[in-house]
Amino acid sequence: MRLFLALLLDEQTRRFFNDLTDSLKEIERVSWTRAENFHVTLKFLGAVDAQAATSLTKRLKEVDSFRPLCLRPMGLQCFPERGPIRVITAGLSGDLEELRRLHQQIEDICLAGGFPNEARPFRAHVTLGRPREALRASERERLTDRVAGRFPGPEFIIHSFALVESKLRPAGAQYLPVAQFPPQ
Repeated sequence: MRLFLALLLDEQTRRFFNDLTDSLKEIERVSWTRAENFHVTLKFLGAVDAQAATSLTKRLKEVDSFRPLCLRPMGLQCFPERGPIRVITAGLSGDLEELRRLHQQIEDICLAGGFPNEARPFRAHVTLGRPREALRASERERLTDRVAGRFPGPEFIIHSFALVESKLRPAGAQYLPVAQFPPQ
C-alpha cells in the first residue's frame, strides 16, 4: 500500500480550495488537485506492507489527546521558494504550534516504527497543483494576481488526522482513509 498521514478537510473547505484552483486553471501544464483530494499532508510514508501498516496504526493511537485545530488559508505559495516552480500550494495560519506538536509526535512514532524523518522542515499547506514541467519563476506573480483578494480564506476546524492510502489511477490518485485518530 502507498500511504501517507494527513488532515482531511470538510466539504466546505474543499469547495474553497476547488474554487481557488478554478481561478488558476488558465495556467497550463499543471495537474490541479481534484476537490476530493485536498488535504494537509503530515507525513508521506510511501510503499508500506500490510503488517507494517497495522503496526503503525496501533502506534498512532499513542498520539496524546488530539485537540481540534483551527486553521485558515493565508495565501498562495510556490515551492521551492526560489527558482522554477514545482508545487503550487495555499499556506495556512492558525493553530500552527499545536499542528507542529502533532507533526513531531507523528514523526517520533513513525521513526520508532522504522520510517525515516522528513529531510525538509514541516510547512503546513494544501497542495493546489503540480506543474507537469517546472514553471518559470516569473509565473509566481501571475499566479498570485489570479487569486488576489481570495485570502485570507475561511477558518476550518480539524478534529482528527488520518492514515490514508493513495491508489494511483490513470485519471489521478484516489485517496482512501484507512484509519482516523482519534477514531470518529
